This record gives sequence, structure tokens and C-alpha cells, in this order.
Amino acid sequence: MNDIDYSRRDLIGGFSVTAMMLGCLGANTRPAHAMLGAASGLPDLNDPLVNLHGFMKLNGSLEEVDCPWWYTGVIYGQQEKQAPKALFRFEGCEINRYRPNPTGEGYIQSGRTLTFFRDFDTEKMLDTWANPYTGKTVTPKSNTLGGDDSFLLSVNGLRFKTQIGKVPDKPLKLNWYAMGDMMWLIKDRGLAEMPQPWLECSSTFGWVKEVADPNVKRADSWFSSTYIAPWLPWMEMKDVPGHVVWHAAGRKMKSVNDLPPEYLARARKEAPQQLDATPRKS
Repeated sequence: MNDIDYSRRDLIGGFSVTAMMLGCLGANTRPAHAMLGAASGLPDLNDPLVNLHGFMKLNGSLEEVDCPWWYTGVIYGQQEKQAPKALFRFEGCEINRYRPNPTGEGYIQSGRTLTFFRDFDTEKMLDTWANPYTGKTVTPKSNTLGGDDSFLLSVNGLRFKTQIGKVPDKPLKLNWYAMGDMMWLIKDRGLAEMPQPWLECSSTFGWVKEVADPNVKRADSWFSSTYIAPWLPWMEMKDVPGHVVWHAAGRKMKSVNDLPPEYLARARKEAPQQLDATPRKS
């Protein structure tokens, strides 16, 4: 299996924690920082570098190490004026790694994502799936995303590497919220150029004391998200009206060795390259 660079096309039918967070990273008409609720000891998020490092600590680490996320969720089918159908569950891992950009501007991110699908009722890994919309029995295909040096992340925003030099610099704007000892990022994004419907909504949480402490390089964090997209290709429903809704939740892990044993065993057997975000040497 070849490595796949992140692109809008790659994200169709896929799942990526990073991609879910992209929408809060571009310039928009909102204030740079929205702090709602009462919290003490907050970092100075008006400092562009503190703002950047806060995002990196929640999403990965300031050190050049792999930061795996484990997530689970349910995929629902939705057709106009019909009740949503719970179709199947999913389980996956995304690994992010940041390294200093050789040019001196910010950081370069590499990442790998691997998602498997499970039966909704039994929660067993799916080998086949009976499609309730078409009556066909189809074979699910795991979702793999990722590539080397896929993103440039800096105080000037986050861009796909294919956009570097094409998208002008814009200040990194994040929508932060806080209450008590917790702080989080919340965002939503739609892409007009993607097959519609397409919408990503997510919230990523962490502890104020870890994000604010300059000695902490990697903050403990977790997320919840909802993702609306066209039918998965392997569902064989290209011409059927409707779409899927993914709902996911997960958290950052210390190591891929902490992933659930069944998932880890299958990943190591079928796609071991997805368990390591170290850039491949050409």
C-alpha cells in the first residue's frame, strides 16, 4: 500500500482528527480568541506563538514524536424526510507528528490514519455488510489517510502542503473556550468545492494548567465530532439520494501500544505503515 498525501479528495469517506480541526485555523470574521466562562490561569492566547503552541499541545506535541489518537463512533444514514438509520460502528487511530520547518517558519506535520468498521449490534469487525438501502451485501474497506509533511502549521495559519505558496499568509485564528480547569477548541467547516453535503464540526478538550505551562510539551486531550459526507464508496450507493453522518469521540494516547488489542493486531497485520508517522526517507 502506498502512502497517501492528505487532500480534499482523500478526505471523502475518511476520518481525520486533524482534518476535523482545520476549519478553526483559517482567518475569518470572528475574534481571534473567544474565551467564554470563568477560568483562572489561562495562557496569553493573544501571543501568536502561545496560541500556536496551545493548538499543537492539544493536537500533538511540541516535541518531534508520534502522538496517536484512538477514536470510536457510529455512522448513520440519512435520506430526506426519513428517520436516520444507525448503519455500523467504526474504530480508528490517527497519529500526528510535528517537526520544525527547515525554513524556520513554524512546523511541518506528518500523519497517518486507519479506520475499521464494526457491526452496529454485535460490534464485531465487519467482513461483509448487508446494505439496508440497496439490499446488496458488500465488502467494507478500511479507510487510510496520511502522508509525509502534509501540512505547514505556523502563526500564519495551517495549510495543506499543496497550498503552500498559493494561499496567502493569514494570522492563525482559533476559537478557544474555557470553564473552570478545562479549555477547548470548537469549530465547524463546510467545503463548497467538495461533493455535497459536506460539513465538519468538532470540539477538542484539554486542561488549562497543561496548555498554559510552558514546560508541558504534550497536553492530555480528547475530542468529540460530527461529520456529514456522501455515502462511503464501498457502500456502492453513488446514485442513491442521501448521505452519512459520522459521530465520533476519542482521546490522545501515549503510544500505539496502548491501542485496544484487537484493533492493534489487525492494524499491524493489514497496514503496519499506518502506525508510524515518521516521515519516510525517499
